[in-house]
Amino acid sequence: MVSMYGAIDKVSKTGDTMTGPLVLPAMQVTSGPANGSLLTSDASGNASWQIPGAVSGLDWVNVKTYGATGNGTTDDTAALQAALSAAPAGGTVYLPPGTYLVSSPLTVNGLTVYGANATSTAIRIAAGFSGSEAINLTGNGSIVQGLTVTGISTTYSSNPACDAIRITNAMRCTVRDVVVTYVNGWSVNVLPSGTGSCLWTILDSIHTYQVNQGIHILGVTGSGYNAGAYLVNCNVEQTAGGDGLLLEDAHDVLISNLEGWNLSTSTGNTLHIKGASAAVYLSGFSLGGLTSGTPQAHPVVLVESGSNGTPTGVSLQGGIIEAGTPGLAVTAGTQIACSGTQFFSNANYGVQISGSGPDVLFNGCAFSTNGYTAGASNFDAVVSATGGFVSFQHCDFITPGGSSSGQVASAVNANSVTRVRDCHFAGASAFGGGGGGYPKVARGNAGYNPVGPLTPPSIPSSGTVFSSPFGVDATVHVSGGTVSAIAIGGTATGLTAGTFRVPVTQSITLTYSAAPTWTWFGD
Repeated sequence: MVSMYGAIDKVSKTGDTMTGPLVLPAMQVTSGPANGSLLTSDASGNASWQIPGAVSGLDWVNVKTYGATGNGTTDDTAALQAALSAAPAGGTVYLPPGTYLVSSPLTVNGLTVYGANATSTAIRIAAGFSGSEAINLTGNGSIVQGLTVTGISTTYSSNPACDAIRITNAMRCTVRDVVVTYVNGWSVNVLPSGTGSCLWTILDSIHTYQVNQGIHILGVTGSGYNAGAYLVNCNVEQTAGGDGLLLEDAHDVLISNLEGWNLSTSTGNTLHIKGASAAVYLSGFSLGGLTSGTPQAHPVVLVESGSNGTPTGVSLQGGIIEAGTPGLAVTAGTQIACSGTQFFSNANYGVQISGSGPDVLFNGCAFSTNGYTAGASNFDAVVSATGGFVSFQHCDFITPGGSSSGQVASAVNANSVTRVRDCHFAGASAFGGGGGGYPKVARGNAGYNPVGPLTPPSIPSSGTVFSSPFGVDATVHVSGGTVSAIAIGGTATGLTAGTFRVPVTQSITLTYSAAPTWTWFGD
């Protein structure tokens, strides 16, 4: 061959070209073609079959090399599993664009499974599927990315009962850029056992749509076998059967940018925190349950106990909770904190706190148009717990929805403390009865405090320790009669008449031979 610059059988400079016959060694072909692959050769005559568009590299395996069709109708289970089994430890299995029908579970043991993207590559669960999950991650460090898992029918309940992706006793697993649709089970199910763990699971950019249930993360109560999960940019949309996201006995769960919408017909919750879950942090979220103007008949967010204990250390920060019955329900738990969150358009209550001994703090939250189904018993927040402590601080009760919304209702239970402080009320009235009286502590609330004149209780017998019956701090003016001593909270004032401050839940004691009179003013 001669180059354009006259060199023989070689190029002489950049941009040079060669013309003439090209002679290569004979090709050494030792295997047959596979699925439309092309025969190629190197300069030494070593031949190989290459699939157009295929990735290459020692650690990469293309499923079409093993006979997968991706046509959506041929059962590709055996070919896909063969590719997974052939990949070296820590290797990557690539699924080119196509729809791969599976009839039994695929096992991913410490590998990376890449689809082209969630729009182009899909795993379709066959009508006769046999197994508990379409894809099972069993090895540490397993990754599934860039594909869709879908049922064969667009009605989830018509599809076989199985999960889309299950992580079983494997640590440091990742599911990323995955869409799950029409699956009659969990979209992602993280299931450790008593002797194994699923620590450091990462769920990133997962979108579930019209599935039976969304994402389930199960922790283990044994030492060292907690969940340790991270959820980022996930969307659980139109969950039709159960929970959108269930955290069950799960420890150390960080969630950022979560969107969830249950169908109003769902029997579950958009977010469900259950049992001995601990150190759960959720920031940046929009959660609801609304179909054709009908709120779901269950709480959007439910925090409750389970067989292994009660939740502790749960933080919800910077989100929206709407269209539930109620929006948030807490029936058990300690150190539950909610800040910077808006509760609106919930059917009966924005928030309902009940059960025995929950400790819940609301700080900087906004409540509006709750009592979506208007009624005299609807409130922005209802506290009916026995024991525990519930506090609303710097909250804004903006626009009434039902006839009694824009209020906080608190039943008077022994050992239960409800505090409402430095809040703003724009409703017709600030506090409602809620089946048992006023909040026990109410201070510095715009639109409510000061309350003004209170109906004075009867003068107690001389020497009786009398506790304030009101839910607000009060100023008490004592005059007349023959009084020898006045004590506040058991501490003598040294006075026999005058004006005294009696904080909420505090006591006043009058010692006298002739009863005085008094007036009460709510601060």
